[in-house]
Amino acid sequence: MRLWLLSIRSTGKLAGFTGLSVPNYLPEVLPAVEVGWRLGRAHWGQGMATEAAAAALRFGFEERGLERIVSIAQVGNDASERIMVSTVSSRTAGSSRSM
Repeated sequence: MRLWLLSIRSTGKLAGFTGLSVPNYLPEVLPAVEVGWRLGRAHWGQGMATEAAAAALRFGFEERGLERIVSIAQVGNDASERIMVSTVSSRTAGSSRSM
């Protein structure tokens, strides 16, 4: 659907990406749109993923009119699960975990 690059405002350095995509790799959740994020390790724990995921969710729900957005994290990825709980759940979107 749409991916955005995340960069450090003061330096322009690439930090990662966020966005919405169709999780074709996990057919049991289809039809669905997934919100996801990937950040370089140096940028973990700074709130960037939470802020970016929230912006992607706003885009999906408000601009694209989606009714359901899922988030999928690898079991044991506690940081991503915390982002899922704070952003996805607060938007009353669905959330799933991949096994």
